[in-house]
Amino acid sequence: MDARRPEPCRNIMSHASPDEKKWILVIDSQETMRDILERFLNADGYFVSTAADADEGVAKARSLPLSLVILDLDLPFSGGLCALAELKGSPATEHLPLLLISSKFHERDLRGLARPGRDGYLTMPFSYTEVHDSVSDLLGLDERKADDSRKHKTIDKP
Repeated sequence: MDARRPEPCRNIMSHASPDEKKWILVIDSQETMRDILERFLNADGYFVSTAADADEGVAKARSLPLSLVILDLDLPFSGGLCALAELKGSPATEHLPLLLISSKFHERDLRGLARPGRDGYLTMPFSYTEVHDSVSDLLGLDERKADDSRKHKTIDKP
């Protein structure tokens, strides 16, 4: 019997050179959620950096070569909303697409906070597939269009 484990299936991004891989920043105060999202994103071949609070997250967003920021709006002391305002308002980060996540905000509130054509949102709880699809959509890696049955929403340009 062969004791070697088979090579796991890998996303196409796994074969990309480091210059082609995308960097994603996860800003979430809960260590468990940061770990889960990091595992989800690593499984898809992304480089991931994490931050535990708004200040650390905004500082990393300004200094790393990011392709996307996943931001928990439920950060303590309105930190998520403050980080959102800083990320949207800073010339160094305003170009970044944002995936807003929340367990407290209603979908209509998240829709109002997301920039049309640029940001997306997920309400918790969410699955690996929802995170994968959302990130792919926001980075323009997904060939298929989002349908109304998916929980992830991107905001179309008016």
